[in-house]
Amino acid sequence: MAIANGMNRFRGSLSDFVFYTRGKKQVVRKKATSYKLSENTIKSGRDFGEATRNSSYLRKAFKSLVKHYGNDDFHNRLNKNFTRVFNSIPSEMLGNKHLNQGNLKLLEGFQFNTGRKFASLCYARLGVNIDPANFITFTWEKPKDEHFFRLVPNATRTYIQMMVFQYDLDDGGQYECIRLNDLVIEPGKPIDPKISLKLEVDLKGEKALIVAAGIYHDTKGTRSYDKRYFGCMITHALHLKEGVEVPFVEAKEEKMKSPEETGVGTWGSSLNLE
Repeated sequence: MAIANGMNRFRGSLSDFVFYTRGKKQVVRKKATSYKLSENTIKSGRDFGEATRNSSYLRKAFKSLVKHYGNDDFHNRLNKNFTRVFNSIPSEMLGNKHLNQGNLKLLEGFQFNTGRKFASLCYARLGVNIDPANFITFTWEKPKDEHFFRLVPNATRTYIQMMVFQYDLDDGGQYECIRLNDLVIEPGKPIDPKISLKLEVDLKGEKALIVAAGIYHDTKGTRSYDKRYFGCMITHALHLKEGVEVPFVEAKEEKMKSPEETGVGTWGSSLNLE
């Protein structure tokens, strides 16, 4: 109910408007209206929360790599990539999406910083061979007629770092992060064209296996923070079940047939009225 205080002055509320005094001025504002979110908006928010939760697991597991290689927008970019994974899940799963339903391959190639791509610094390719008997073999293979990595002026040592994130998709929230020994290379010393490492892990059940690799250099025993010469990326993102990779199959949206294709409701279609 509005209260008049003199000519054309009100205090209180009238319909959707609220009148009040601020200092010596009469002020009127419209009442705040409540907004009810649609069911699809609520479901989308639920899926986004699940995506960012999984993103936070990976970020925490790779904490040391994020510290050494990540830039300021790492957090937002990683969330965006996980959102892409969840967007690859069919729309009929809206509100009930889970990581094991999405295309994990969309995480591969994610750069920890945008200053320099890992592949422009490390020319060797990393191969990952999964043995269902709980073994993973990592193999760095040098390209023919090419250096193992980009040569850096005044570098005294080069370090290639690797971490493996293993996430249990059967029991959400359970994960393990394994830090492999650094591969240390000194300029001028011969390098094997293939360098392999075998790792024993538990591959039972359904798991996500995500591998990240980084490269940096020392200059006279001190790490170089020149952004031109260090980088890190996710090299592999695999969906495994009992140690065997599960390929992602993209769901095809069912296309509605046109009247011409169905023959219903079109001129010239034959109707039997007997």
